[in-house]
Amino acid sequence: MIRYWCAITKGSGVTSRIENAYRAIEVVAGPKFLEPLSDVQRVNELRQHFKPAKVKLLIVGESHIRRPLGPGFIYDSSYYTPWWRDLLWPAFGGSELSRADSLKHLQDRGVWILDASIIALSGYRNIAPEWPSRPLDAHLKNILAASWDNFVGREFQASTPEHVVYFERAADMLPEGTRKNGTALRFNGPRHSKALRYTAPEYRFGTARFIQAVRAAGL
Repeated sequence: MIRYWCAITKGSGVTSRIENAYRAIEVVAGPKFLEPLSDVQRVNELRQHFKPAKVKLLIVGESHIRRPLGPGFIYDSSYYTPWWRDLLWPAFGGSELSRADSLKHLQDRGVWILDASIIALSGYRNIAPEWPSRPLDAHLKNILAASWDNFVGREFQASTPEHVVYFERAADMLPEGTRKNGTALRFNGPRHSKALRYTAPEYRFGTARFIQAVRAAGL
């Protein structure tokens, strides 16, 4: 794996670092499948808006989803994602709150979500049916490295989380101590519906494990 660091954009602010990461990924993967930089920036704006004053539980995901009308992202209250309902929200009391109120509830509790990749890694058939769903997987390790080196790693360190839950697809970039002491979740479970996969008591890397991590964090 090649480590890509980019210093194209002057300045050290969040916007500059996002663009640096994006340009480094463009070098790695080429421009064909890259979503607009504006979509990447919008995702980060939403993420920063919901960042708690103190991060007690950090969830490290893989990426947002590519969509024709803009990125599909958990911090967009209009975007539906099954793992919100089936995996994440059951640990916080169910679904009686609206999505917008739920996001605020998580922020108030100290929960934040950070993705390992700044660009979408799935959902590309939403843009063009002839495209693969995940056309960038051949460059995945280098995309994650470019994201981490230019932006995500700094966000991770600055959040100083007390507890970390991470999806295994995002594990390679995390510090060894985080991988060892954090809680790993995995989507690749038994061959039945995703909802059952996450929530089935016998599945050791889904909802039950996430609930345990939330309780351990005192939330």
